[in-house]
Amino acid sequence: AAIGKQGFEADDVIGTLSKRFPVKTYIVTGDKDSLQLIDDTVTVLLTKKGISEVAVMDRDGLHAAMGLAPSQIVEYKALAGDTSDNIPGVVGVGEKTALSLLDKYGTVDIIYKNLSEITGALHNKLAAGKDNAKLSGELAKIDCVVPLDTKLSELNFCFPFGAEVKEFFNKYRMNSLARRGELFGEKKEDGGERKESVDIKISKPSEISVAETVKASKPEKKASAKITHIKCAEELVKIIEPLKSFAFYLGDNLHIAPDAVTEYVVTLNMDLLTQGMTLTSALDIIGGKLADPNITKYVFDAKAVMGVLTAQGVALCGYEDIRLMQYLVDMTVDYSTAERLLDFYGVGSDESASGLIYIKDELTGHLKNLGMDKLYRDIELPLIGVLYDMERCGFCVDTAGLIELGREYVKRLGELTKEIYELAGEDSFNINSPKQMGVILFEKLKIPYSVKKKSATGYSTAADVLEPLAVEYPIVKKLLEYRGLSKLNSTYVEGLLTAAGTTGRVCTNFRQMLTTTGRLSSTEPNLQNIPVRDEEGKVFRKLFVPSKGNVLVAADYSQIELRLLAQYSSDPRLTEAFEKGADIHTMTAAEVFGVSESEVTDIMRRGAKAVNFGIIYGISEFGLAASIGCSQKEARAYMEKYFERFSSVKDYQKKMIEECKRTGYATTLFGRKRKISEINAGNYALRAFGERAAINMPLQGTAADIIKIAMLRVSKALENKKSKLILQVHDELIIDADPAEADEVIKIIKQEMEGACKLKVPLVVDAGVGKNWLDAK
Repeated sequence: AAIGKQGFEADDVIGTLSKRFPVKTYIVTGDKDSLQLIDDTVTVLLTKKGISEVAVMDRDGLHAAMGLAPSQIVEYKALAGDTSDNIPGVVGVGEKTALSLLDKYGTVDIIYKNLSEITGALHNKLAAGKDNAKLSGELAKIDCVVPLDTKLSELNFCFPFGAEVKEFFNKYRMNSLARRGELFGEKKEDGGERKESVDIKISKPSEISVAETVKASKPEKKASAKITHIKCAEELVKIIEPLKSFAFYLGDNLHIAPDAVTEYVVTLNMDLLTQGMTLTSALDIIGGKLADPNITKYVFDAKAVMGVLTAQGVALCGYEDIRLMQYLVDMTVDYSTAERLLDFYGVGSDESASGLIYIKDELTGHLKNLGMDKLYRDIELPLIGVLYDMERCGFCVDTAGLIELGREYVKRLGELTKEIYELAGEDSFNINSPKQMGVILFEKLKIPYSVKKKSATGYSTAADVLEPLAVEYPIVKKLLEYRGLSKLNSTYVEGLLTAAGTTGRVCTNFRQMLTTTGRLSSTEPNLQNIPVRDEEGKVFRKLFVPSKGNVLVAADYSQIELRLLAQYSSDPRLTEAFEKGADIHTMTAAEVFGVSESEVTDIMRRGAKAVNFGIIYGISEFGLAASIGCSQKEARAYMEKYFERFSSVKDYQKKMIEECKRTGYATTLFGRKRKISEINAGNYALRAFGERAAINMPLQGTAADIIKIAMLRVSKALENKKSKLILQVHDELIIDADPAEADEVIKIIKQEMEGACKLKVPLVVDAGVGKNWLDAK
């Protein structure tokens, strides 16, 4: 569809559509202005040479390339300008200076608030160019609230395209397009096949992955399998009976393969017109083989396959997971469907089972070469069953409590609505409309508008615009409270009630093959995102409860990443502190500020805590200053003093960076590898990103490995008990426990978690029991 709106630029239309619909969105453009649109669902494919060279820019890619967040693109243009768009910027401030200023101060407003800190010629340039900077920021900002009537259903992509873009669609996982097989391999008029010749090059270094190296060294195309169609039970029995190992991928039909060159396709009777077997009758024949742990089955995404088979009353044991193998070989690309992975290896969808064996043979060798076969075999593969059991069990929620909380929120939202109307002096506007609220605040009530110029669609009422006004203007404070409460109600109250359904149990989906550090994630709903320490978090954690008559046992590792820092660095002060069970933050504060531990104040300890955890993530001076509310000069002094007192930590960081530059990888204690191409980049910001990843990944990745080992140990120890492991959140495990077993469960979980790995310093686990998640903490 061609979409436009008179009076608005194409960028504004694109920006509006990208923000309107909650779907994964790719913007293909050569205009860097669009980088400001990047968020959790929007990725920019930045073209360099037509479509033959494309930079994949998500949050990480943008930060790696420029050291900026999406919101800072407008700030960058405000300083550096853009001659192609007639954006003047500040005269005399170029790309490097703009990036340096933003790295230090974050935003143009903060730069000008701290202009007195900046001296010399740069001070004069900034002072003279202040108005230009404001104007340039307004010109660079894309309007994302264009009044369009377009619906998502109207945006179907249906015009025909040639075979030359097939690789592009597959490369960026545009499956709905790539599956339109009739549009690919079209016959040319002379009868010849259309040649697929476009070579899409990914220039985002974090995606120059192990898998691409793997692909370069493997055969270009799998040898064609002999395909035999099976339509009756007698034929299926005959071919399945002698098999001691086989692959299968269950879709419209059932594919079975004993090797890489033989494919049996069992036609399933999915409707009244298809001649074939029913799924039930087919599974009756092969179910025994699927459940036999002594017969190896090669599948794509074993946990998902278990869900399908369980619904049919069939178990899956003795499996190898090809998707999991591929994830370990390259954690930067998520092959979420078998079709994507098969196509990556040049295997047709009609050879899906034999293709899995072909891929297995490739990946087994790569896992061994990378030293990750033990990680796969001993940790990741057995974890699949544990995660599946946890998902099926779910976590009970107090639905009555959620409903009552929702009523309170709705009541308070009603009160806030009335108060906002009273403060506005009218009630004929929609509080949820940014455009209408902008008129009320900045025209009717004459509240000063901090942005130099309003956009074509009105005033911005974003949080960064309103928050500075909240202290002086009660209506702004009420509006921010209204928005926050509305989000809590929709995300947590309504979201959890929907997820709980009629069972009262929230069953999340644990994503084992998503992150580049190996950490598990949780979706549909995300239970790892429930707030921990603030008051809202406490309210919601109190509503997570055990099964009827049970109690909850919660246990988490104490400062595991700092303990791993002591492990990797062998720093004597850190090691001694953990061996003695000292308060690591108080000890650090005493070292950094040069006082005795008894003289450490709360402010000192808070600063030391921020430094301790900031060191793990490679925090900048600016980031530390913002975190603890001090000047950048003070933050720099804290960090210098820290490295002076804990010199072994600095040595560790240098060692990790040097090793990563030499090998191209960051590696955990258990052999998990992440390829970090940015480490050798010529661009400073890109290289700095790689260095931070090289420092952080061994710590965060090893912590992920340890909690997975703990889950395996705890699950096995509870096999013959009524108590069940139901949730993992970062470094915490939750058990739904029989009260009679609670004391024993606490002993078990502490023993198994603390014994998951032997370090130079002890692993310490804090555990508690309660009638809800909050009390158990």
